[in-house]
Amino acid sequence: ARTLAVLDVSGSMTRLVPTAGNATRMAVLLAAARRGLELFDDSWAVGLWVFSTELNGPGTPDFREVVPIAPLPANRQVLAGALQGIQATKLGDTALYETILNGYKVMRDSWEPGRVNSLIVMTDGENDDPNGPTQEQLLIELGKLKDPKRPVRVMLIAFGPEVAPAGLKPITDLTGGGVFAAVDPAKIGE
Repeated sequence: ARTLAVLDVSGSMTRLVPTAGNATRMAVLLAAARRGLELFDDSWAVGLWVFSTELNGPGTPDFREVVPIAPLPANRQVLAGALQGIQATKLGDTALYETILNGYKVMRDSWEPGRVNSLIVMTDGENDDPNGPTQEQLLIELGKLKDPKRPVRVMLIAFGPEVAPAGLKPITDLTGGGVFAAVDPAKIGE
């Protein structure tokens, strides 16, 4: 498989998780991401982005590439090191739809035959980016980009009580992916 993993670093990720010994949501997510990385064998190619509104300053994209997609034999230690340095922003909002759209474009444009090409987005919040696309606009754009001969599956891992998985399902229904949810952020690893 070939995947782009995208982590939410918005302000809500600084909230404490009582069921995880009062660790922040960011710490819980990063621990789950490190465990997840161990599940991928060396046949995978993986890259990493982070997202939050105004992540790179006003008027800039709300996502940033941390590690380019590359085969895990060369990328595993780079990814593990990058996960150690990721921090949540203090004030950023959740630019979910803009990030999904741009991640989908990258995966579609760099699609590789013979692999499952996927976008995995992990978030604790609903889209609340006033400057990004609405869900309706996102679905229209994904519909235009979708190519049955070059499928890109979108997997959304939602955690925390603020996320309504049913509201994300239209995105994954369109792309052939799935929504996985944990109301308790401490359960994201499960």
